[in-house]
Amino acid sequence: MCGEKITWAIFFSGGGRSAKDCLDLWVDGCLSVHQINCVVTAGQNADNIKSFLDRNIKVIDKSPSEFATISDYQVWLANILVDMQVDYLFLIGYKYRIRSILLHTFKNRILNIHPSLLPSFKNTQRAIHEALELGVKISGITTHIIDENIDEGYILDQEAVRIPANTTFSEIDVAFNQAGKILIERTFNLVREYHKPQSYLNGYIENAANLI
Repeated sequence: MCGEKITWAIFFSGGGRSAKDCLDLWVDGCLSVHQINCVVTAGQNADNIKSFLDRNIKVIDKSPSEFATISDYQVWLANILVDMQVDYLFLIGYKYRIRSILLHTFKNRILNIHPSLLPSFKNTQRAIHEALELGVKISGITTHIIDENIDEGYILDQEAVRIPANTTFSEIDVAFNQAGKILIERTFNLVREYHKPQSYLNGYIENAANLI
């Protein structure tokens, strides 16, 4: 890879704690060959949105519910990201499903972080709770490529978390957060190793019919 930065859009909803951890890694110089071009969210944590704005990072703060259809929203969003020449999308605690429009535009360049050792506890937003309820002794966190099937894309990396007996969610949540920081940094480094620039993605699209 030449001297150009690898560019990213960070997606989050809810509290955005792990997205803020990602920003901190970048600010601290741990992601030196990477550039966060923008964040995509739905305005659910003003403090963390401000953290990105304070670093002159563009915030795309619009809910899919503001559009007639999810397809309309993702066409609008895909064209903005193409215009910003974003290389990769990283979903860090993002609750909305990625549809074919973004999957086509950023083929094999959409990453997700999931709080389990996939394929265990896939397709659930309660992965940690379910691990606790079943008495699992070892769980963890996975980063993977997004495809058409939820939590079934190519696994990039995993970080294990031991779960002691009688652990509460609030106690183990701290361990998962720390493991997430480690895995996020390692995943960025993995992308750096294998990144290949391309002449720019799959171009602009006008509507979902272009993908048929």
